Amino acid sequence: MTEQKAAASALLQRKIGKALLACCWGLGIACGIIGYVSAGGTLFSLMLSSVYGTMSIVGLLCISILPFLLSAFAVSISFPFLLYPLCFCKAFLFIFISFGVLQSYSDAGWLVRCLLLFSDNVGVPLLYCFWLRHLPGCPKSSPAENALFLASFLVLGCVDYCIISPFLAHLIFP
Repeated sequence: MTEQKAAASALLQRKIGKALLACCWGLGIACGIIGYVSAGGTLFSLMLSSVYGTMSIVGLLCISILPFLLSAFAVSISFPFLLYPLCFCKAFLFIFISFGVLQSYSDAGWLVRCLLLFSDNVGVPLLYCFWLRHLPGCPKSSPAENALFLASFLVLGCVDYCIISPFLAHLIFP
């Protein structure tokens, strides 16, 4: 009977964790929109100059992998509740920058956003999946599974650096 209670408690904890993670994501999106709208036109020139700067493979890999590494660190030190603020921050920054790129490049904003934020567009669902797998009450994942997530983010950063970024640069500077 106690095993059934423990299983029911773990199930309830997972459901609450998933709902809380979704709320953190939604709140991050809402705050990102509000933050961009309240920033006004002050960020316009910064968004335009983001395409003209150079990016190193190390910098791109750091940007691609850092949210995952912070999440993996939080899980490894047995503080999975830190995933919730990480989720909020990722959603806030993703939407804030997305809106900035969309507005800065007007009619071509959708294309520049897709290419400039390629790593985030593909990496956010992977990261969210990682968060779901490591919420309190969820069964522990294997090191091989975590290595697969890490490899996915590394490959994503390399594809962005070797294929997507040169393509975007070619579109902007023919």
